[in-house]
Amino acid sequence: MAEDNYLRWGAIFDERMNIRRQVMDALGIDLPKSIDEETREAIRRSIINCLGCKHTRSCIGWLTLADATGGPPDFCPNKEVLEMLKSKSG
Repeated sequence: MAEDNYLRWGAIFDERMNIRRQVMDALGIDLPKSIDEETREAIRRSIINCLGCKHTRSCIGWLTLADATGGPPDFCPNKEVLEMLKSKSG
């Protein structure tokens, strides 16, 4: 049973991080090679936000229709974080 939970949470983590990466790619966010403390904290928050997000289906839909010129979608709990990362993007 514990192994099943581990595998389930591992799959959820992988799915969410894949979606997060796709969103960042769609927005043209390239993380710098040298990361300051503010950026490190923003990345950490974005991971936590994605893991707890209730908008996975909406996010996948946004990715399908993504027009990154408008920035991250309003429903995204990482909207501000993504905007900050975009402004620092390599």
